[in-house]
Amino acid sequence: MMSASVPGPSAPTLPILGRSRRGRGGVCVAVLGLLLGSPGLAAAQVPVVTDESVDAAIQRAVTWIEGRRNADGHWESKAAVQEHIRAGDTGLAVLSLLYAGRDPRETALDRALTWFAEQALQGTYTHGLRAHVLALVPGKKFRGRLEEDLAWLLRAVGPRGTPWAGSYDYDAPPDGGLPSRWDNSNSQFGVLGAWLAADAGLPVPETYWEAVAEHWIRVQNTDGGWGYEQGDTQSRGSMTAAGLAALFVVLDQRYAAQPREAVGLLTAIELGLDWFGREYTPENPRGDVGWTYYYLYGVERVGAASGYKAFRNKEWFRSGAAYLLAHQQADGSWPMTGDQATALRNTAFAVMFLCHGRAPLMFNKLAHGPD
Repeated sequence: MMSASVPGPSAPTLPILGRSRRGRGGVCVAVLGLLLGSPGLAAAQVPVVTDESVDAAIQRAVTWIEGRRNADGHWESKAAVQEHIRAGDTGLAVLSLLYAGRDPRETALDRALTWFAEQALQGTYTHGLRAHVLALVPGKKFRGRLEEDLAWLLRAVGPRGTPWAGSYDYDAPPDGGLPSRWDNSNSQFGVLGAWLAADAGLPVPETYWEAVAEHWIRVQNTDGGWGYEQGDTQSRGSMTAAGLAALFVVLDQRYAAQPREAVGLLTAIELGLDWFGREYTPENPRGDVGWTYYYLYGVERVGAASGYKAFRNKEWFRSGAAYLLAHQQADGSWPMTGDQATALRNTAFAVMFLCHGRAPLMFNKLAHGPD
């Protein structure tokens, strides 16, 4: 999923997924009409975005993903990968199938879930991804592993009172030690994994959410967006989506009943929304377009966590869906756009955008304001 070297500021590494309390179960909801406001670009320029066209795109992509499963029942290749991303392709593939409504009790999907749950993982990306996956599976079969993944995420986050508070690196620091670095892509994945575990009913301390808010507020750029790592003042779409999603999650998990205590967090959210109001496009604004599918998944996470169907005047789902419909390949996949942005990963992100982006987004926390 990621290269052997730490990615530079223009290339955030592989991301993860979550669900909103407004979209439990990760299943697509046929309410596209709620989200399709202005007609957008002329019909001659973009595909027509309808329930039918989006459903057809999802089903073609799901068929393609299922067809890439190997003889062992998962999606990992035999090529050597870094330990902190091992099993991540299977996690993304399984997650996209769950989003698309595949039954986790179906034999092939249950086999893949069991294989994924049995893997000894070592990194933030994969622990966060697996927490998301297992949180969507009903029943007790994988509950113990979900609890273990959440415990890892709570242990790996930078502690409060340090420069790393609320952030994540690729791996957990040694016992009793502190992180040596952080980046906002790993930090996004860690938070989204904890969010899904909490939404599945596992306890997450309030201090965790407070530390997460501390990180994202502290590293926000003066223009309202977010960069990739310490000192990166180039805000880009993918990392701004990560920052906004994380802050909306904290607002929901920690301050839903006490919004008056979240003045700094609400201010940071407003600045981030202002940035998207100026910069939003479906192609990772001010960032590497090779990460567009990762970015669109991040945009969907903002919509799921916030209930917003638009960033200021920018309607994210219609434009993103039109982009995806225009770029889907004849075989149902979306193309590889970089060494780490493979066709499988891009297709999984595209499916999740199209599925979760169609859930009803009618509750707007900031519009309601404090009680």
